Formats: sequence, C-alpha cells, structure tokens
Amino acid sequence: MGWHNDIFNNLGGKTLSTTGTQLFLVDSFRDTNRPLLAVMADSNSIFARGLSGFKRRSVYANIVNDRAVPFYTAFMSKTDPFVDLDAINIHYISGYDNVILDASKNLASKKTEQPTYWESIYNTGSNVVNRAPMYLLFGAVIPIGATAYLVNAGIQSWRSAARIKLHEDGNLGASYRLPLMIEDVQRGADLAMENVMGSTSEEYLEDKDGKENGKEAAKSEYASTADGDREKKEIESNDSEFPTLALTPEQFDMIDSLGRIGFEKFAVHIQKASHSHAAIVVRTNREAFSEGRIVFRHWTERFEL
Repeated sequence: MGWHNDIFNNLGGKTLSTTGTQLFLVDSFRDTNRPLLAVMADSNSIFARGLSGFKRRSVYANIVNDRAVPFYTAFMSKTDPFVDLDAINIHYISGYDNVILDASKNLASKKTEQPTYWESIYNTGSNVVNRAPMYLLFGAVIPIGATAYLVNAGIQSWRSAARIKLHEDGNLGASYRLPLMIEDVQRGADLAMENVMGSTSEEYLEDKDGKENGKEAAKSEYASTADGDREKKEIESNDSEFPTLALTPEQFDMIDSLGRIGFEKFAVHIQKASHSHAAIVVRTNREAFSEGRIVFRHWTERFEL
C-alpha cells in the first residue's frame, strides 16, 4: 500500500470523530462486534428489509472526478473500469447526451488496439497540462486546508464526545450550531478532505503470480464471520476483464449483501465539470453542471409513486 494511502487510512478514522470510525469500518456497533455500516448492509438486517420494501432501488455513480464518493463506492463494485478512460470503450444509453452508461453492454470494455508511442506521449502531456492548475492550487491550499481540517477535527471530536455523553446521560437539551465563520472553516476542511481522498490511488488484489487479478479468483487471507471472528476464506472476483480492487473483507461482504437486496445501477459520465460530485446533483445553477439535469431526467422518467 502506498504511503499516502497509509496516512489517509490511519488519519481518516481518527480525525473524523464518530463518523470517521464508522466510514472507515473501525467502529463496533453495540454488542455485534461488527462495524455499523456492515450491520446496516447485512441483507438480513432491518435496514435491508426496509430497502427491500421499495419497488425501485436505484443508484447513480460518477465514473470520474468524484473526490468525495469514488465510483466503486457509489456503484458498490469490486472493480473500477474507469481508471484510464483512454484505454477503454465507453458504452452509453442513447437519448441522454453520452451521460448515462449502458449497463446492458457492461458499461465499458478494454480497447483491443493500444495507443501508439506518440499517442501515449500526447495523452500524458495533455493530462499534465490540464491538471497543472489543479496541482498548483493543491500546493498552495492543502497546507492551509490540512491545518484547518486537523484543528476542526479535534474540536468536532471533542464536541461529538460531549454530545454523546449528554445523550447517554439523558441531558441533551441544548441545540448545537457552529458560528458562521467556523462553518466556513468546516467547508474548507471538507474540501481539503475531498482533495486528499482524490489524491489516493486505487490498489488491487494480486493472483498467485503477483499479477493484478482480473477474472481469476482472488485470495483474501481472512474474512469476517457473523460473530466477529476471522477465518480463512477465498473471495471470488467479478467475472470481469478489469482487476479486483484490494478492499477489506468487510467491504467485500457488504458489496455481496447489498447485491442480494438488488439495485438498478447507473454509471454517470460528467464531462463538462471537473467537480462531478457537485455536478451530478446540480449544486448550483450553472452551465457546467447541466449534465446533472440529464441525470435528474433519467431518474424522474423511471420514478413511480
């Protein structure tokens, strides 16, 4: 695992208060000895039964430029075909301006012809030029944002612990609202966190020959059992031409459990905006976010009362 991923994974669960421990699956929910999200994702849980009551269960996932919720998280997937768009053919549903991908055609497939040497040089140069302003911005903003994030994380962790104690003692009567200036700092800290998340690279399971695993079965040394013990187990990868992500045993179990509930999954290719997390929900009324309205149209056309 890369050093930046190690730092991110170690700090994330420790600096985001109770929410951080839950998101990083390092909490223990009540007497289950399992993370809260793993309990909620269990197909036998009351949460899953509630979801199963809906006639339609749909998820939409950005394939690129979502620094807050990467594709494989939103899509509940063991693979990410969209790491290198130049190496794949993307299949779109007609009538949605090349925004919604066609799951009936496996979303994407690897190109049979590899780019030439000069095409690779051109693509690399174009990516560097396009991302240069972002790298310069990160260099200036991240030190300030990281400091604000850590300070704010400490404050929020203390406040969260105090609220939990008041709740457990039955004395939670006060309302908690940060001053506007502190809220601005929090928004800046959240942005810094998104940038850090976006800088972490994906890692993959390897087969017995040390190669990135694709269609072959991937070995996981341990997997969680229902009572929290650990036992050796083999985790099968998706029948995919793309390598299996190096997720934790709990994450593999959660993906399988959510798959048993059943969701219609739609991959989304936002191309006009570099901040697809904001664009997919049309956070502000601007032309760069117009593709999000296409996603809304696709969702409302399928909506049933």
